[in-house]
Amino acid sequence: MCADMLHALLIAHQRDAAELLTSLTRSSGQIVLDRAFSPVPSIYQLTTALNTLALDVAFIDVSNPEQAAAACEQIRDKSPHIAVIGFSAGPAGSQCATTITPFTLNLPLSTAVFVATVRDAVHSVSLRPYKNVYAIMPAKGGSGASTIAINLAAQFAQFRNQRVLVADCDLRSGTIAESLDLRPEQSICKTLSDADAAETLIWSQHVRRKAGIDFLLTNRQQTGLDPEWHSYSHLLSFVAPRYERVLVDLPEVVNDATAEIVQSAETVYVVTTPEMLSLRLARQRIDELQGVQVERARIKILVNRWHKEDLKPREIAEILDCPVAFALPNDYREVSNAVAARSFVEPDNKLGRAYRSWAGSIVGSPAPPPREGHRTFWELFRPVAEPMSSPW
Repeated sequence: MCADMLHALLIAHQRDAAELLTSLTRSSGQIVLDRAFSPVPSIYQLTTALNTLALDVAFIDVSNPEQAAAACEQIRDKSPHIAVIGFSAGPAGSQCATTITPFTLNLPLSTAVFVATVRDAVHSVSLRPYKNVYAIMPAKGGSGASTIAINLAAQFAQFRNQRVLVADCDLRSGTIAESLDLRPEQSICKTLSDADAAETLIWSQHVRRKAGIDFLLTNRQQTGLDPEWHSYSHLLSFVAPRYERVLVDLPEVVNDATAEIVQSAETVYVVTTPEMLSLRLARQRIDELQGVQVERARIKILVNRWHKEDLKPREIAEILDCPVAFALPNDYREVSNAVAARSFVEPDNKLGRAYRSWAGSIVGSPAPPPREGHRTFWELFRPVAEPMSSPW
């Protein structure tokens, strides 16, 4: 299903060099050449290509340093978001490439090295980490990360009047759709497969809205190829400027593709309960996040289902050598009620106030309390009666 690709421009002096890069892009399975110039284009031709194509990367033949430098300058001036990579079919050009482009392809080339260089180059011009993107991942399954994501989102939407997106990226096990009685018109897998053309999407067909929150949902009927890292990169670059808060619900194990999310998030919250097994797994998740180059300062612990008799948050922080962002009290009944009602935790009980306090700490100011004498925001979305069911 994953048709999302990186889009590239090629400028080559000789046909042999153009054929070499064309072969590498084809064998990568991740990059498509939208335009290839050989010989070098005029200023007008290059400007037209930059204005009409949605490009991620430009490959520039540096065997003629003067022309290569001029093309690089034009690209950086008009499209600074495009990663520029130099190459040459001969050793002399490769030697001077580093003075022209920050990334180079040196002979002999393998597909793996080619793809890794492209990935590094694309990351070098991205805006990540995005200041409004938060990844929420459990230390182990059943820690309540999905429940936390939707209720934090509700606080942002209601008390902050912010545009909020929740993306369910637990593609095979996501439960947010069932929790809120939502049915996606397009699964997030489809959204990711089209993410390189996100500007053209009819966005209302890809999100479901409830309580002022947009949701990207999985239907767990994934077929075809798994999303690649650049699918998440394209999606985040599209949604981050359009929403004030983006919450990404992740499974407990980060793979090569979802590493893009945790690397791009302002904060990665590892959700743990106070039990020692969960804490040991939280320690493992922290190590795994650092293994995919997430800076330690962006990793925080969120303690869920906490009782005052449990280890104190400062003790958990010491055990894990990681700061605890917040401890959410255990309120099985309230979460059960919310799940049964296919809705959110009420804002005026102990757990709801904790969510509100946490949201306020993220935003940087306390949220106003719910108004008395009116039906709450959450009650507007609750049915009159629903059978009780387990929240986890």
